[in-house]
Formats: sequence, C-alpha cells, structure tokens
Amino acid sequence: MNPNNSAVENVIGLVLAAGRSARMGKPKLDLPWGNTSILGAVVSAMGIGGVRSVNIVINPLRKPAIPVYQPDIKIRWIENKEAEINDMLVSIQIGLMAMPDSCNYAMICPGDLPTISPTTIKALLEAAKQQSSELIIPSYRMRRGHPWMVKRNLWQEIIRLNKMDNVRTIFHTHKNKIFYVNIDSDPPPDIDTPEDYQQLLPHSG
Repeated sequence: MNPNNSAVENVIGLVLAAGRSARMGKPKLDLPWGNTSILGAVVSAMGIGGVRSVNIVINPLRKPAIPVYQPDIKIRWIENKEAEINDMLVSIQIGLMAMPDSCNYAMICPGDLPTISPTTIKALLEAAKQQSSELIIPSYRMRRGHPWMVKRNLWQEIIRLNKMDNVRTIFHTHKNKIFYVNIDSDPPPDIDTPEDYQQLLPHSG
C-alpha cells in the first residue's frame, strides 16, 4: 500500500524554517539527519504521512539547502524578509497569506522537529477528513504539541495578530473549537543546541 494514499488534497504543510539558529551557532536545519537533513526529515514525515504539498518559510539571507525528501511532495519556498527582527508568528502569517485558494487547512510545524512521526501526520489528516474543527492539535499524553492544523476561516484572525503576540492567543480565544488528537507518546523535541542535536541524533533513522 502506498503510504501517501491517505493524502488530504486540501491540506498544505507550512514548515517554519526562518529561525536564526542562535543557540546552535550555525544553520541547524542543514545538519545531517539520517539520509537527509533536519529540515528534510520534517518534510519527509509530512510526505509519508500523506501531505502532498509543503510550503517552507525561510529567511532569504539564510536559505536552507534543498533537502532530500519524498519525491512526490511539491515544495514551495516562501520568503520572510522580516525574519531577522521578528519571531515565529510573522512566518506563520506570511505563510498563511501565501496559501492558494484551494487550501482549506494549513498544517503548521517548526522545521527543527526531525523526530516528528508520520503516524501523527496521518492521525491529524484523518481527523480533518472526519470532522471540520477550526483547530486540530495533537495531544501528546495531555501536552499540546506540533504539528497543528488551522482551518481557513481562522487565517485572517491570525494574520491580524500583533507581531509581538503569539498563536496561543488564538488557542485561548477559540479553545472550544479545538479538536485534540490523542497521541500516546511524548511530544517531539525541538533541536536548539549542539547538545540537543548530539543527544537526539542516535535515534534518527
């Protein structure tokens, strides 16, 4: 069975890859991870999980190398020219503004979560097919995590958020519109430091 048969055509991945990697001391998304890079592992997990198209938001001054990923995924690079002075919210806003009209859900994920599971991606996509909640979020043993999905009708509200704000404002305002997908594992850790990378790297596939 083709693992991509579960794809939901109106979902586009939105990978946030415009961070400064300040604590790593070098561009972390290009670091090797198995037969790809940290960024490539995230993109591949989305593809194996059933996402057909992924938009990657980048800092144009530090564009990551083109990662090795599942060959049937369509990749589009989106530039965040404010990445040097603003945080992750602006990348989300720019990414949402670049989504095509055909997209109904954005699946949002930081680019430094290489241990993210395709099984989690599949579970989120299945939830999107079965019901129409505005927000679909994995609950890792009662802890909210990534990636999360947001329906088009909330995008403008996110785009209008103040740049000093964050998406937790949306989660709080629309807490009754969240559908949680229970995942029986710990949330995937992000990789911020050389120590994080070395600790997690032996577990890569």
